[in-house]
Amino acid sequence: MITAGRKTIGCEIYKLLISTWNKEGMLEEWQESITVPMKKESNIRDCSNYKGTTLLPTVYKNLSVILL
Repeated sequence: MITAGRKTIGCEIYKLLISTWNKEGMLEEWQESITVPMKKESNIRDCSNYKGTTLLPTVYKNLSVILL
């Protein structure tokens, strides 16, 4: 979606990042994540063969890269 609407969405994301930067605080929605179990090995019945992968909002990841 970001790639398809480069100018329009990019401009809005930029405004959101600048607003967040000026407030010096994170949006409440960015502090939430979803953890998804991902299979590590072939035996799907063994719970130890799974690892948790955390999904974060894309805009939050962009801000993290800028700050880094």
